[in-house]
Amino acid sequence: IEGPCRISLARNLSGEKFNAWATSREKDAIREKILNALKKADADMATVFPQDIAPAGRKYSFIPFKGSNAYATLEEADHLRLEIFCAPDSDTEAQTAWQELRRIDMLLEEHLDWAWTVDLGYMTADHMSLGTGLHMTGVFHFVGLKMFNDVSAVLNALERLRFQVEFCGKEAEAGEFPVYRVTNAQTLGMDESAIIARTERIFKALREHEARARYSLMKEHPLRAMQHVSAALSKLKNSFLLTDRDALILLTALNFGVNMGLVRGISASDLQILLTATQSAMPSEGD
Repeated sequence: IEGPCRISLARNLSGEKFNAWATSREKDAIREKILNALKKADADMATVFPQDIAPAGRKYSFIPFKGSNAYATLEEADHLRLEIFCAPDSDTEAQTAWQELRRIDMLLEEHLDWAWTVDLGYMTADHMSLGTGLHMTGVFHFVGLKMFNDVSAVLNALERLRFQVEFCGKEAEAGEFPVYRVTNAQTLGMDESAIIARTERIFKALREHEARARYSLMKEHPLRAMQHVSAALSKLKNSFLLTDRDALILLTALNFGVNMGLVRGISASDLQILLTATQSAMPSEGD
């Protein structure tokens, strides 16, 4: 797994249209209500990223919270998205991160009326978020599995387990840079803690499966591993502009090289910062 996991919580105001169907005036009114509530919920309004410096094509505001690593985004598919990152190998940290999101959600509930029904739970723009509105996402670099032609079997198994799998780059690059975002697709009929625990179990199994494949790769085909890393490093060194997705797949390949001892002189912690920043810039699930 590359970089931290992202946990997100989708919320919409009761009685209001989803953003895709709302007029500009209606969106402005929704935005104003949410911003007023955020001010009362420890949001750091002094460091709001305005729309004019948002990534191209994405009109939203990025709002951090005081004393927390959680943040809010506005005007994506849902009226509000609360998000937080956590370590990819710690179920305890994932549950703690979820509790932090829930704390902020409850603060906002004191000032906002969320769209919610007894039968369906929280109403969301994307049917995959219906119920809890909770998603946990990990970015996986299946270089070992790809070298041994095991990726298709893993992806099929994830779909049967009701996980959404999205290739992060162009399909033509899937063979060279097999980087995927994996997200739980089941949010209805389970409570939030159970969703986090189940997702972390699946992520742990994926990490172990890829680790075994990487060990075999380094033992049996070290030159193929070195070629994979050098191709990514060359593109990073000689590129002037990269999309968020291109940056993600190249950074994950470089991270593989650092982790396997194929690349020296690059800080693993700096790479994690870059991976987190790149994931933050990418659209959330359902957008």
